[in-house]
Formats: sequence, C-alpha cells, structure tokens
Amino acid sequence: MNYEGPIIRKLALELHNNVDWSTHPCHLGNGDCCEENVPTGAYDRHVIYNAIRTGNISQVVVAQAKERAAQNEESCGFFNLDTRSCDVYNFRPANCIIAGTGGFVNEKSHNAIESVFKYRHTGEDDGVAIMHMGTSMCRGCHNKLAKQGKRIRVAIIEAYCTVIDDYRNNSAEIMKINDFITEIK
Repeated sequence: MNYEGPIIRKLALELHNNVDWSTHPCHLGNGDCCEENVPTGAYDRHVIYNAIRTGNISQVVVAQAKERAAQNEESCGFFNLDTRSCDVYNFRPANCIIAGTGGFVNEKSHNAIESVFKYRHTGEDDGVAIMHMGTSMCRGCHNKLAKQGKRIRVAIIEAYCTVIDDYRNNSAEIMKINDFITEIK
C-alpha cells in the first residue's frame, strides 16, 4: 500500500472542510460527478474495507453496490441513483472528496498551472477563475460556479496536482471503484 495514501486523504478532507458550502452547488446533491467509475487508491480501499469490517458500512449497502455496479459499469456502485447520494459518503475515496471541493484541474488548465508557478514564487494566491480553466468536476457544478465568477485558490489547485501525481506515480495500485466493489467479500 502506498504510504502517501493517508496524507492524500487528510489533504482531501482539509480541502473539503475549507469550502464555502453556502455558495457551492455541490451541496445541493447534484451527484453528476458520482456517476463515474472513479479510480481508487489502495488506501481508499483500505478505508472502505475497514468500515465494512467494523460494521460502519453494512452488508446490505455492499450487496446493493454490487448489484448497481453489475447493472451500470459507468456509474459508481456506491452511488444511489434514487436518492442521488453516496451510500459510503463518510468513507468515500480521496478522489471523490476532492472532486466535490471544486474538481480536479485537468491538463488543459494552462491558466491554473501558470498560477501555481506564480504562487510558488510570489506567495500571491488570488485564485484562478473557474471559467478560465478546465476541471473534471461535473459540468453542472462547473458551469454554475463559472457563472458566479468563482475562483479556486491556487493552494487548492496545487493540492489537486499532488493527488493526481500520487495516483499517476502509483498507477499499479489504482483500481476502478466498481472493480473493487465486485471483489468485496
């Protein structure tokens, strides 16, 4: 297991706890970004396994997730399409935690990447307008935040890059969530 997993999860939770949820569209439970078969790291899976083992995630939830994963390979099995909510929300992967805080910055985000370099040299963090960058958050949230003129702090963008780099550097440990769900005993 990658030793950086706990650090990445802690970072994701810190970012999540620093979002202004009163103005962020994700608090409305859109769940569009949850309709993906997201990659999970070894530590993410360890957290979910431990929650199942200790009874914090019930066998009923696991059985429902397996059924949903088998029916729809593209959508996360833990995402309940009827309630538009995550059945393992408190134990969800770091990838999911961060996506809700503003979305992973994608490779097309030249403005964001340039701002990270500026921030490192000057310490100025005036953020990057969401409308001027590409993210992998769901289109609905991206468009709502862009129309509001929201900006993502450069420190958060840099943290996203850390998580993406961790996933890329440890790609042998990465598994799609539905592949993991089908393996749960």
